[in-house]
Amino acid sequence: MFPLPIPVLIAIAAVVSGLVGSAWAISRFVCAGRFFAIATLALAVVLQTLVVNWNYVGGARGAYVIRPQETETLQLPYIQYLF
Repeated sequence: MFPLPIPVLIAIAAVVSGLVGSAWAISRFVCAGRFFAIATLALAVVLQTLVVNWNYVGGARGAYVIRPQETETLQLPYIQYLF
């Protein structure tokens, strides 16, 4: 999808994750004790809801793979190969 090498994409993902995590941590320093726990659980619920309803990542259907018609090694239909 992106014409960048995998190591570069991994580095970009690490930087973005670090920035998001740092922003979350800095905003949570204001909270203490029970409020920190509630805010963390709320973030988990919100992120799960976003991912489940986001069509780009498969939505509620999840990740799926289009199965091949025949296997390359046994020349069987895929269902028979799995069985």
